[in-house]
Amino acid sequence: MKTINLRGFAAALLLTALTIMPAPAASPAASPVTLVPAETTVDAGLANLLLGTWWADDIKENGSLSIERTYLRNGRFMSTTAFHPAVDRIATSEMARPQNAEGKWRIEQDVLIEEIERSIPPSEPAAQTSRRRVRVEGPDHIHLLPVEGSGAEIVLYRKPLTTAAHVRAVLAPVPEPGTPGDWVVFDQDRMNVSHYDKSTITRNGDFVAVWTRSRLTPVGLAKSRELAAATPQEANRIVEVGEMRRIIDCRLRLVKNRQIRIRFYGGEQLTSNYLTDSPLEWDRIRAQFDDATVLAGQVCPVSATTGR
Repeated sequence: MKTINLRGFAAALLLTALTIMPAPAASPAASPVTLVPAETTVDAGLANLLLGTWWADDIKENGSLSIERTYLRNGRFMSTTAFHPAVDRIATSEMARPQNAEGKWRIEQDVLIEEIERSIPPSEPAAQTSRRRVRVEGPDHIHLLPVEGSGAEIVLYRKPLTTAAHVRAVLAPVPEPGTPGDWVVFDQDRMNVSHYDKSTITRNGDFVAVWTRSRLTPVGLAKSRELAAATPQEANRIVEVGEMRRIIDCRLRLVKNRQIRIRFYGGEQLTSNYLTDSPLEWDRIRAQFDDATVLAGQVCPVSATTGR
């Protein structure tokens, strides 16, 4: 199961160009050099404001849609759209299939123009251009309004920046999980039950690091056997037990996977330390249908879990 983490970068500077008008060389009584400020454009200021990563959550009847869009200074952009179903289910390694896109972006007056060059999985048509008018509500809150039929309105919020403190949290030692008596249930449905290990929680300022374990309930185990029998080619992808060391930034509401240990149907095991991931790339804790939200409510201070 892979997650795509994207980084936010905030800047809101208006650029002012200065034109130097030299005096004529032939006249000794020439007037002094005059500085004439050029007119500030909407385009430049708005483009600088958009730099970074923005997010939106759209709550649906059967789950939630999460969106992240990153605008880079070099004129490139990336977006990830993922649907998270709010239903009982058996987890497999192929469950998360977000729609990723990348391409070029620019601002013309107050209109954001995106040219999609590549999408995964591929979408039709391969090349798409969208135009949305940007309405700024604040430095961390914007609306993208459709222009010429370019989809629906999107309300976006800025994703918080990560810092050297996040890197130090990721590089901290990882303890071994505790014994069964140290685990506390924090989330459960018909198919899965999730615990956290209270004995190995570490706290450092805004950061909490904790082991979690998700396993199938008896109903989930029975369903996994049915799924394996019906689709033998998928049997080795069924996750029966998953342990994960997670780091939560309680104030900024970000989460980072530090280590994961998975046992699949049939006994195969997988361990990953996420050391190839950038320590600055953290996931956002979503408002709904996210076990990280429930976990943060259990292990973070009350004052840190009341914000957006």
